[in-house]
Formats: sequence, structure tokens, C-alpha cells
Amino acid sequence: DCPFATFEDQLVYRLKEDFHLPGAFILPLASLFLRWRDGYRIRDVSPLSVVGKIKKPVLFIHSKHDDYIPAESSEMLYEKKPGEKRLYIAEKGAHAMSYTQNRNSYKNTVRDFLQEITNRRKEGERA
Repeated sequence: DCPFATFEDQLVYRLKEDFHLPGAFILPLASLFLRWRDGYRIRDVSPLSVVGKIKKPVLFIHSKHDDYIPAESSEMLYEKKPGEKRLYIAEKGAHAMSYTQNRNSYKNTVRDFLQEITNRRKEGERA
């Protein structure tokens, strides 16, 4: 529910929205510090770069009007994920409010997705 696609893009978005700062100047310095201190770079934190390796079914959920992480992040992850998947963009709610603001459609989407997977597995066992 409401994932970011890449940490780098998320930081650029938040710097622009919260502080009206361009990430082009800040991120290289922050990334250098992280690499020195912790051994990784900001661009290494990227669900988008690994979602294509996921074999299990995934239900991507996001609120259409998320004010913290844009819904496009879930859409990008959904597009890159092979195999069984579904994308649910809730009509109401801000960040992490998909369930709270869309209880019935959220529950129905999760139930239907799980039922669909269960039915497919049962059909595969019979074949």
C-alpha cells in the first residue's frame, strides 16, 4: 500500500514539494555520505529495479490523491511486475489512507484478488 518506486525519485519529489529545492544539488552529496557511512547509494534503494524478479502475486494499492508518494509509483511498479498482479487505485484518501477512506472497495479488491489466486491454484492442481 502506497510504495515508492525509487528512493531517489521520492527524495527529489519531497525536496521539491516540502522545501522547493532541486534534488540535483543535494542528492549527490547525501548519496556520497551514505556510501561512505553505510556502504550504499541512494539509487541502490529501488523497488522498481527488483520488482521484475518477484514470482509471487502482488496487489499494488495506492490512493489516487496521495499527497506524500505519488500514485504513479505504484503504477510504475505494476507495469514492471511480471505474472500475477493487480493494481487498485483508491478514489479517496491521502497517503496511507486507502483502507480508511475506501473500506468496502478496498476489502472487496483484496478478497477478489486472493480468491482469484486461490481459484487459479486449484485449477492448476486439477490439470
